[in-house]
Amino acid sequence: MTVRVFGLGHPDRGDDAVGLLIADHLEPLVPPGVVVRRVQGSPLELLDAWDPTDAVLLVDAVRAPAPPGDVIRFDAAAGPLPRGAMGGGTHDASLVDAVELARVLGRMPAHLVVYGVVGERFDVGDTMSAAVRDAVGTLTARIAGDVADRAAR
Repeated sequence: MTVRVFGLGHPDRGDDAVGLLIADHLEPLVPPGVVVRRVQGSPLELLDAWDPTDAVLLVDAVRAPAPPGDVIRFDAAAGPLPRGAMGGGTHDASLVDAVELARVLGRMPAHLVVYGVVGERFDVGDTMSAAVRDAVGTLTARIAGDVADRAAR
């Protein structure tokens, strides 16, 4: 089983860059053999980037009825992601669409956890909000712990 972490986002759209930033912070912290990757394109790329035997952790900015910087965690292997609780960011297809397509096609990884960071600034040229920037360190440490647990199995 390979442990993979994907940070999704767009570097020029404010809070939508949070997944990319967390991937950057995680890379030097993970054990050897763990794959950390930044995904700036469509979340549909994920279907070809993981294997059904993998343990996968995804992090992306979301629009949700919660305060900016809050983290919403879902065990996507246990069941469908709730569309209402995890609105799409700025991608052409949402992360929910990609995960549910993988489920239908039998391309789901064995373990799939999705971390959504609630954002508020998504326009081109926006800077990252203070609340989302403040969440980066805590969430990076949380994901690093999850990765270490998975890699030790």
